[in-house]
Amino acid sequence: MKGLLEILSNASEYEQLTVRHKEDKVLRKLAAHLPVKLHQPDYNSTATKANILLQAHFSRRKLSPDLASDQKFVIAQASKLLSAMVDVISSNGWLSPALACMELSQMVVQAIWSTDHPFKQLPHFSQELIEKIVKTKPHLETVFDLIDMDDAERNDLLGMTKFELSDVARVAHRYPNIEMTVDLKDPESKNVHVNVRLERELSEEGLGPVHAPFFSKEKPESWWIVIGDVKKNHLDAIKRITIGKEVNVELEFVAQDVGDKDYTVYLMCDSYAGCDQEQEIKVRIPESGKDDDEAIKS
Repeated sequence: MKGLLEILSNASEYEQLTVRHKEDKVLRKLAAHLPVKLHQPDYNSTATKANILLQAHFSRRKLSPDLASDQKFVIAQASKLLSAMVDVISSNGWLSPALACMELSQMVVQAIWSTDHPFKQLPHFSQELIEKIVKTKPHLETVFDLIDMDDAERNDLLGMTKFELSDVARVAHRYPNIEMTVDLKDPESKNVHVNVRLERELSEEGLGPVHAPFFSKEKPESWWIVIGDVKKNHLDAIKRITIGKEVNVELEFVAQDVGDKDYTVYLMCDSYAGCDQEQEIKVRIPESGKDDDEAIKS
């Protein structure tokens, strides 16, 4: 994540930022309290400033009006830049960096760190409340776990007003609840064809903008479907999609090896954390030049 942050912060789009008189001292103080330490920082450079403002965003730190205005610009640009970074990284076949870049997109939209609890995306969930839930109800790991609780038990746990509980319910029921089914057209072919079917439960409001109160503007939801070889850290196929009530997505690629291979299909959101999915598929790839019906039999 540190490397991706540095690449993002060095984007030419941020060169129009300015470091105001004596602002380098303010940036130095902010940097001292941020999780990812900067490598040889220059507090008069726009790249260092962008990096600090991004980390301050993930940490939800309060800033002066001038820095808050600069941060709004940085965040607005970051979403577009990360989409382009995913394109470049995936074109090189790099799996782990692509997935990390997608997680970084979630962090930008939700103003969280990847290590934060998913509940931090819900309204009125303070750090103290989240720590209480983790300590007293450790089995509550996802937004769906919270939704499935008995109403009285949940209300007692959260200790919120009726207005706050209504607010939580509204956002929680818009949180993506998607069922992913993966099918192989032919599990014994060098030309790997994968069908991914996605079915979604939509709230009465339908598919609206992402709940992202810390983001700089209204954000539509988007997803990536990725297929990769984890052992080789290689990305084999990728598509960017939107998901309504249901959608079928076809992906295909040519396998480079022979024999039994394990691939992983990932469903990655660009806006919400904690709702990504992955599913393994097994492929038996025939030797080069042989027909599929000559492939190794199980």
